[in-house]
Amino acid sequence: MKGNRHAWAQAAIDVEDIELGIRIAKMALDEGADWIEVGTPLIYRYGHNAIGMLRKALGKEAVLVADYKFLVPFGCMEHAEKEGADYAIFEAGYHTELVRMCMEKAEKMHLIPIYCLSVHPQDYTFYANLYHEMGVRYFFTHHYYDVLDKTTRQPVRCNNAEAFNACSGRICYGITNDEFETVQDSICAGASWITFGNAIHTPDREACRKWVQLIHGVVRNAGTETGG
Repeated sequence: MKGNRHAWAQAAIDVEDIELGIRIAKMALDEGADWIEVGTPLIYRYGHNAIGMLRKALGKEAVLVADYKFLVPFGCMEHAEKEGADYAIFEAGYHTELVRMCMEKAEKMHLIPIYCLSVHPQDYTFYANLYHEMGVRYFFTHHYYDVLDKTTRQPVRCNNAEAFNACSGRICYGITNDEFETVQDSICAGASWITFGNAIHTPDREACRKWVQLIHGVVRNAGTETGG
């Protein structure tokens, strides 16, 4: 990883063809990406085997993140670990007991869960604190959500980084952000990693290099936690 002051770059392989996905993943690693995300389209098409195919093609050193985004992770965790994933993304939502059970299972595994905090943005801080107390080490979200304020019923833009930074503990979180102009804002706010994917639906080295250099070049808010 890039250390405490720099975010790391997660290249999302969000294509449906595994051969194309392998080409893009190899290109992303060559250009300095830190993590490779086995995108949901690959998992939907090839099942858990998509993870194993990328692991075989990329070797033991690549860090693989399986993007399931399933609410109920049981079964997926075992398959993801067997196929060679280091991390797996699941949905958290308001289902606290499911998260608790998942984290208890994860204590006996090498696979590390990442939770997409799919709650109303105005509930982010509360649930991030709650799930962090349960042992969740990594969270994942989008940079902004446009939602209705629960009190006024008026549309409001929520900055999810600010919600995480308001937590009582030091939270390690990633932001998926395909808006080149706002990546710096996400990192400066404290995001530990940035996931990008839209720019690399083809093996575009120049685009990938541009993203990785941007992500690695911004100094993070030192008040938030990094992992890796």
